[in-house]
Amino acid sequence: MTQDFTSEDISEDVRFQIDEVRKRCASEFSKYPGYDTDFSIIRWLTTYNYDVDVVVQKIKLTISTYLALNLNKVSYDTVEEVNDHVKALTPLAEYFPGGLMGYDNDNNLIFVHAVARTDVTGLIACGRVSELFRMCTTEGELALKLVRKKESELGKKLGIKVIVDLEGFSLDMLSSSALKVYLNLLVVLQRIFPDFASQVFVVNCPTLLSLAYAAVKPVLATQIRERIEFLRSDWREKLCEALGSENVYPQWGGTKLIPSKANGKPSGTIRMGGPAPDNLRYENNNITEPDSLTTVNVPARYSETIEVNVDSPGKTLKWFFKCSSGDIDFGIKKNGSYVWPKYRLTTEFVPEYGFIDCGEEGIYELSFSNEHGKLWSKDIMYSIDVE
Repeated sequence: MTQDFTSEDISEDVRFQIDEVRKRCASEFSKYPGYDTDFSIIRWLTTYNYDVDVVVQKIKLTISTYLALNLNKVSYDTVEEVNDHVKALTPLAEYFPGGLMGYDNDNNLIFVHAVARTDVTGLIACGRVSELFRMCTTEGELALKLVRKKESELGKKLGIKVIVDLEGFSLDMLSSSALKVYLNLLVVLQRIFPDFASQVFVVNCPTLLSLAYAAVKPVLATQIRERIEFLRSDWREKLCEALGSENVYPQWGGTKLIPSKANGKPSGTIRMGGPAPDNLRYENNNITEPDSLTTVNVPARYSETIEVNVDSPGKTLKWFFKCSSGDIDFGIKKNGSYVWPKYRLTTEFVPEYGFIDCGEEGIYELSFSNEHGKLWSKDIMYSIDVE
């Protein structure tokens, strides 16, 4: 059992900072009230060295992202409900490994990511990168909603125990295009989920582990790196010892009962990945591309904002774009808040496209940012329509 951290353990200084964050984020918390907890704010404070100014900025951006994904309208009570919701978000979900396994004996949530079973190259030839990012954002926040619910019930700070399974690892995962998408995803998830992992167990470590870890280590937060434990050949016993055998599916050495909906699979309802079928590939999805595209050049360290006037509520704002090379930050704002979340996207294999239903009239700002670029400008070929 781990030592509990409760509200009574919060010092006066930290309590003052929590209250300051709460005051300055009052508007955001009123729109997303479940987020306004002592332990949620502490996760941000510890991650950003108790810098209240930075924490306030980060929380505002994160809640704006959640609202853009309508996560204020989604809540579940069980891990199976969360797993089912994520699988229903996109046909590609089944081919991106992951899922919640349950709780350990300390009531921390257990998340499994069989990362080496990801056909990243195949996935990015099937769907938009934003589709993957939105799915993972949704999964992460729904998991943390369960954590916050448990924290409220038990009155102590909890977290997520992560199992990273590297069985089947190959050098194909380190190809430049696939790796860049995955690293961008890690950056996004750490940006909006601070201090989420209380422990990370890496199992089925390949002989090329040092090469694989060297590829992802630069983007991992210090907190995460310090909590990673690389387990040896006795990893099954170690997992059961740390999490409780009754809480671990047989795939990973435990005795947890397999839900009937899993049809006897030892991995239960965890998504186990694998190659996506050809019918999901972009070229087989009959997506109609615009007849003509407008081109705008975005220099390194700059951004380009396109303002679109929606003259009445109830209309649909549609977009389609390709980036000439590398990646671009894309998001949509209305009155200073995101109505479509900002993500760093590549269109090397599949163009980005989507729509939002406009509940309000007014100016919608579509932003293409290359502020992270150091040298090269990027051409954005786009089409925007209001119907």
